[in-house]
Amino acid sequence: MTLLVLNVKLPNIPSTEAAQILPSLIFGMLNRLHDYLISFLVLGSFWISSHQQLHHIRHVNRPLLWINLIILMFVTLIPFSASLIGDYGRQQIAVLFFDTHLLIINLLFCFNRYYARTNDLLKFDHDLDWVMKIGSIDGLLNFILILCSIFWSFLIPTGASYRFCFCR
Repeated sequence: MTLLVLNVKLPNIPSTEAAQILPSLIFGMLNRLHDYLISFLVLGSFWISSHQQLHHIRHVNRPLLWINLIILMFVTLIPFSASLIGDYGRQQIAVLFFDTHLLIINLLFCFNRYYARTNDLLKFDHDLDWVMKIGSIDGLLNFILILCSIFWSFLIPTGASYRFCFCR
């Protein structure tokens, strides 16, 4: 996650002109900082989900490792998706890409949990509340929000990016 800050770069400016140029450069970077914030928060939420899932797993097997590797592949694409939505958030394709990306990651996390549950990989003293979240209202809330966002992008594509200012 610390590599995300590499997308936030100031151009080289002469130190003699910094007082005049730097304020406008920093203000002009607000989109990049917004992308960084979205990426960091989304990646952080996926890191927490992964940590919570691994807490309940007794042991892993090769398929579970592959599932987690595929999850990681999609998670590492978050900075690109956030940058896309930051730069082109008023374009429906950018919103659809971002939302579909989040939907795929959420589905993979559910599949990870389902696979662990059905293949007897959970700890013997596992938390039944955690196991039962598959298919529950709490578990479906994320999907409902993402699907609403996709639907919203078809209704008002030019205003689709505004909901990313405060959430995700």
